[in-house]
Order: sequence, then C-alpha cells, then structure tokens
Amino acid sequence: MSLSNWRKQARTEGSLVSDTKQPSENWSAETKFAVVLETAGFSEIDLREYCRRKGLYPEQIATWRQSFINGQKAVGWEVYDEESGEKAAGLLQRSVIGEQCLHEPLVQHSDNGAPMKSLTLLS
Repeated sequence: MSLSNWRKQARTEGSLVSDTKQPSENWSAETKFAVVLETAGFSEIDLREYCRRKGLYPEQIATWRQSFINGQKAVGWEVYDEESGEKAAGLLQRSVIGEQCLHEPLVQHSDNGAPMKSLTLLS
C-alpha cells in the first residue's frame, strides 16, 4: 500500500493524519483540539509513540490541552535541551512580536522555573 493510499484509508477510518505540508503550529484549533481529545487517556508511552507517528512533541499536546482548559491561545512554545533566561526572554519577545500585542495586556503562563524568573526575562 502506498503512503498516499494509507493516508486516505486512515482519514476514512477517522484517524488524524498530519499534513506534512502544514506544520503543527499552523494547524487549526479544531485539529489541535481533536488531538487533545484523542490522546486524553493515553499513557506516557502511548503518547510518545503517538507523537513520533504524528511528528509532534508531547509538550505541544500538553500546551494545547492547557490552552483549551484556560480558554486562551498559545502563542509561543519552544523545546530546548537546557533552560536559560536568555532563551525564555527570546521566546517571549518573538511571541509578542509575532502576535503584534506589544501594547496590549499580556498573560504569561509558565512553570515558574528559574528561567522564567531570571533577571534577563524580567529586564
């Protein structure tokens, strides 16, 4: 079975099949919500396997889940091997510029780890 036929069959059966032409950060809210619902009862092992097949990170799904719970749009997230205040500040800056919300109230949700409290980010 060709990849194209497999993808068509999977869609027909109701499975979510990512479109490699559209990165997950460009997926619609409906598609992201469907992923959150589909993975809600997964164990950590099942979730990681699912993410490998879909080209996602478990952190993306966790972010989407939290965004839907909060009723807010996630405008920025990144995954690094290590944390730092500079990376956190860069993420925040790119997110604000990308959303063009420099002069609007901003709500930041984070894990409150050291990088999110660093002097670099607070400056």
